[in-house]
Amino acid sequence: MRPPDASEDGHTGPAPHPDQPHTTNAPAAGTARKGTGRYVRPEHGTQHPGTEATPRPPDASEDGHTGPAPHPQQDRPRSTPHAPQPATRRKGTRRYVRPEHGSQHSGTAATPRPPDDSEDGHTGPAPHPPPQRRRSTNAPAVGSARALPGGHPHPMSSASWHARIVCGSEIGAGFLVSERHVLTCAHVVRGSNTHRAPSATPVTVSFPHREDLGTVTAAVTVHGGWDGHGDNLGDLAVLELAHTVPVRPAEFAAPEDAYADPRPRLLAYGFPKGYREGTLAEYRATAAQRIADEWVQLEAWSAHGQPLAPGFSGAAVTLADSNRVVGMVSAATRASSGVRNGRMLPTSVMARYWPALGDLIPTPGHQRAAKERLRALVDRAAADTTAARDPERLYRDAVGPLGPPVPPEGFNSLWSAAWYVLSEVDDPDAVTRLADRLAGLLDAPAAPAAPAPGEPPAWSPILIEIDHSGAGDDQLLVEVSAYREGLRHPVGSHTLAASNVRRYVQERVDDAFSHLTPGTDELLAFVLPRALLNWPVAHWECGADDPTPLGCSYPLVVTDRSRRKGGLRHQLARKWEDLDDRPTTVLHRVECGTREKPNKLRFRLRHDGVDLAGFAAPPRTDRTGPGPGPDGTATHGTAAHGTAVTHFDVTLTAPVPVLLWPRTGCEDTDHTSDTPCAGSDFLDRIAAHVDGHPPAELPRTILTLRESAEASDEPDKHWARDVQLLWDDPRCFPDAPATHRHSPVA
Repeated sequence: MRPPDASEDGHTGPAPHPDQPHTTNAPAAGTARKGTGRYVRPEHGTQHPGTEATPRPPDASEDGHTGPAPHPQQDRPRSTPHAPQPATRRKGTRRYVRPEHGSQHSGTAATPRPPDDSEDGHTGPAPHPPPQRRRSTNAPAVGSARALPGGHPHPMSSASWHARIVCGSEIGAGFLVSERHVLTCAHVVRGSNTHRAPSATPVTVSFPHREDLGTVTAAVTVHGGWDGHGDNLGDLAVLELAHTVPVRPAEFAAPEDAYADPRPRLLAYGFPKGYREGTLAEYRATAAQRIADEWVQLEAWSAHGQPLAPGFSGAAVTLADSNRVVGMVSAATRASSGVRNGRMLPTSVMARYWPALGDLIPTPGHQRAAKERLRALVDRAAADTTAARDPERLYRDAVGPLGPPVPPEGFNSLWSAAWYVLSEVDDPDAVTRLADRLAGLLDAPAAPAAPAPGEPPAWSPILIEIDHSGAGDDQLLVEVSAYREGLRHPVGSHTLAASNVRRYVQERVDDAFSHLTPGTDELLAFVLPRALLNWPVAHWECGADDPTPLGCSYPLVVTDRSRRKGGLRHQLARKWEDLDDRPTTVLHRVECGTREKPNKLRFRLRHDGVDLAGFAAPPRTDRTGPGPGPDGTATHGTAAHGTAVTHFDVTLTAPVPVLLWPRTGCEDTDHTSDTPCAGSDFLDRIAAHVDGHPPAELPRTILTLRESAEASDEPDKHWARDVQLLWDDPRCFPDAPATHRHSPVA
């Protein structure tokens, strides 16, 4: 806990060293400094109703008695070598906490512990004293703990792992979690030699129940990030002892055990002023809900017990019935109207800051083998910057679109995401999915290097599939997914009115970026039915707060849904493989109002091996029936079924790999006036930009043209503003389209 003269940072701070003189300007006992929210010192002289305030037993400093302390201005009675005080218990008082090895005052005999006292180190109400029994000759010695095979004390009876931390003039608590590691609060050792406090102040650790071990020096090896302010997160430090100690470490309960109904009694073992050997405080968790997703509020078990005070910071919070750890005391509030509150870091939060702790904390619902596998993969990924680069994406892959969202503060490491799945997600399969996803990243071939100048980019597509849902002319099915290393990851799927498609796409595209392969170029690909291929998707804004057109922010292409299946897909794959051997291509022009019959155009396209076709006018969409118009509203065509095949149709089915056209073409398609054909002008200009370029680079080339048009003085009149690019290399989309899960007719 924070010393009385500490800064008002919201922490309880370690208690001042007991050897320091008590200053006259210290606040009165049991009071708090004005403006603070923390205890200043423990309240002394507390007594139960109906009982007299009695002085502390002479041997209290050595036997861990939890009775009321004498008033700070009273002289504590001293024990004498000839008159040891008997260990008595008043009605309603708590049990004793005896040292494990029967420590005693120098020159006094060890007083036997009452035979009915449990040896579990708890302070709960004692049962009625049973009849006196003859002690068995096989019973453990007085003050010792019941032993497990191998010489370890039983975890419910041993309190040896409670530690007293001294850092300069400050004192706090801690607890042993391995043979060389002790956990405490970062503010307890704020003066130690860390990067936050470069001046070296020694840290020593002692174990009050094992005085034979003396004091052990320690160093801070892990710091949770606490920066000295009371409300700052990460108030945790891991101390590494100079040598191992022969003490069985603390054991942990499942985090949710602290919030059982009815609330269990919780114990904290701290070292407030006047209690060098330590004392106990009884509390309960107010609720399972965390404050700022970091702390759990504690409230006093009774109004007359030991309050949390300076010297309790870093104390383990344990279940009274099992002595297993569920948290660590980090702060306390001052008493107000008889209410005593505090805060603890629950173990589920502590493990975020020290991954090794996660191995010790039970996680019900998750198999041990799955947990150990995930932990091993996280350790492997620590040396793989690619695998650990985006923990939020990995988390979403594990929990799916319906799982708990990423916490507001995000994940600062891969382990924090893994531990969140283990401790916060109820779905046991989420651990397996996260481990499988991580293993796939670690075992996959190295990600492709960034393309050298002149080489085609390695695309990571985001696929936006839009089609008629079957639920009505105005209802469209929209599915968004992302590709990573050849695998498709669904991001969202919904059936909605045409007027709502744009907003939905904006939201899902943002989510999809977290799935893309690092080091590759993003590519937005709209898969549309033929009736919607002229939709102005390149003009849709990036988001509600970003009016930049999608087509000016990312390479953006459209593709015909019918070309993603069957024989057309196979033919396209073969054509794109042939294009790899031809670094450049030439635009084949389809003029506005051409008299060439579509069947002859098909023959010429196939015979000449055309790879890039440009149209002077946009494709006709009325032949395929109803569909949303450019503004997102539904339009209905007039042509009946069986309308003749158009020139645009034959280029799609020939199939020509790449098509270009202006969304708004020549207004005088019959060319009865002397006005120059706008479509021919478009073809002249676009040919100058695409002829001689590799087809794989065309999405980037068109992006540059769209950016130039948007930046011009009159963007609406720029010839390239409405350029539409149909581009669909099947090798970028290796799997077949997903089934329409939400379509009523699928």
